[in-house]
Parts: sequence; C-alpha cells; structure tokens
Amino acid sequence: MNRSSTSPASGLPYALGAHAVWGSMPLYLLLVQTVPPLEFVAWRLVFTLPLCLVFVAATRSWKEFVGVLRDRRAVLTLFGSASMVAVNWWLYVWAIHNGHVYAASLGYYILPLMMMLLGLVVLGERLTRRQWAAVALAGLGVGILAIGALTTMWLSVSMAVTFGVYGLLRKTVAAGPLAGLTVESMILYPVALGIVGWYWIAPEGSAIFQGWDVALMPFALNESTRFISPTKTPEYLAGGRPVVSTPIRDVVNAYGESGVVRIADTPTAFIRAVEAALRMDPRVVRLRADKALDGMSWDKTCAAIREHIECLR
Repeated sequence: MNRSSTSPASGLPYALGAHAVWGSMPLYLLLVQTVPPLEFVAWRLVFTLPLCLVFVAATRSWKEFVGVLRDRRAVLTLFGSASMVAVNWWLYVWAIHNGHVYAASLGYYILPLMMMLLGLVVLGERLTRRQWAAVALAGLGVGILAIGALTTMWLSVSMAVTFGVYGLLRKTVAAGPLAGLTVESMILYPVALGIVGWYWIAPEGSAIFQGWDVALMPFALNESTRFISPTKTPEYLAGGRPVVSTPIRDVVNAYGESGVVRIADTPTAFIRAVEAALRMDPRVVRLRADKALDGMSWDKTCAAIREHIECLR
C-alpha cells in the first residue's frame, strides 16, 4: 500500500479545500437540475477518465498506473470501490435535484461515524477513552440533526454506507489517489458510455444538447460559403429552437419566410435577431418549425419520388 510521507497537519489545507468544493456542489447542481441524475453521473465519468489520463501523463505516473492494472487483487478491489462511489454520486445528485439537500448533508455528518464503525469492526482498530467521548458527542449531534429528517433517513444512511465502504476499500488497496481514480474511471467507463448512448437515442435526446435557446449559424459570407446548404437548420427546427443565420442562399430560400429563421447580414442585425428570437413564445416556435418542416417528412418525400416515377412511365 502506498503511504504518504506527509504529516497529518500538512493534509489539513487539502481536506478543507476538498470539503469546500464538495460543500458548494449543490449550488452548481441546482443550475443543471433538468439533467437526469443518472445521465449527469455518466457524463461526469466520461469526462473524468481523459482528465485523469492527462494528469497521469503530466506527473509521469504511468509506471504506477500500469502496475495497478497488472495487480488482479487491486483491480477487483477498485471495481468494488468504483461501484460504491458511483452509487454514492447518483444518490447525492438525486438528493439535490429532488430538494433533499438537508438529507444529503446529514449523510456526510453520519459518514465519520460510519467510517469509525468500519474501522473498529473490519480493521480491528481501537479507540481511547477521549476518542470514545468524541464519538459520543458526535453521535449526539447527529442524532439531534436526524430528528428533523426521519422520512429521508434512508437516503442519508445510504450515502454514508456507500461512501464509507468506498473509503474502506480504498484504504486497503495498493493504489495511489491518481492511479486508483484512473482505474476506477476505466472500470466504469463502458457503463457510462452505455448510459450516455441510451439517453442520446431517447426521443428527448441527450441533456448535453438541451437547454439551447437559439441556434446560431454565423457563417462568413464569401465565395466559399455563398452556395453552401447548412444541413443543421432542420435539425435545430426539429428541436424546437429558433435559428439566426447570415443570408446563406439556401437558408433564405427555404426558411426565410418561415417566421422561425431570422436572417441577419451585419453584427448589429445579428444581435438584434438573437434578442428577438429569445422573446419568441416556445409554442409559436414549435408551430412555425413544424410548418417549415412539413414538406420534409419521409412520407411526403416518398410520395414525391413515386409521383416522379409515375411521370416517367
């Protein structure tokens, strides 16, 4: 097992920083409340692995990383810890999105007691009388807080148990923080990609493409772009979003009179067009977009093809 040579006191700033970041997470999660918790956790994993690999390369930790991958026991242990932390992340995000911030916070107050219990039962650790007094005082405080959250106690306890078991597994595995996190991310990556793909093909689409207010197509006007046909226009309209575009000929001819695609030929006009599009009623946007796309359905395309074939006979 890798042991840090730093003293306990030197880790205090890191602990405070980590808790400050994690404690402020609800403020961020409230901004992405429309994202399903499962998809949010999946995207987090998708972006975590590349970032970890960058840090492994930057710190030249490939030897340790490969060593962990070759250690079957370490990989199995990290599989367990990865599963626990993934469930913990999902519970945390779900709690915040559903207005259970107090329950989520209580879970992390229970966590030190859970870790202490795991240390006693699993690792055979022993406490002094003063430490037992501290545990009793902490237990009393948590008990008082728990009185106000009995209906969501299952959530708080689940968060404490999953993260406590995660900490226990990580304590017993021969892997440093960076190498361990990287391997955990690799283990969960196929599942994360599967979840992202599942949301991607769902009728409402992936959350990463939702929440756009206006689709912009600010193509520069020159000899190269004069006759291009932006195929994204119908996709934006199908998504129920107004479009602001420079005066590309095919866009003007196909959608210029639709009332949902605004054409602007100067930066000032572009800004004003965006402002006007933002003021549009979403229901009006949807109706006009459907009307603009009405002639592009597969049924009408097939009918037109059949008509042309009949004319040729």
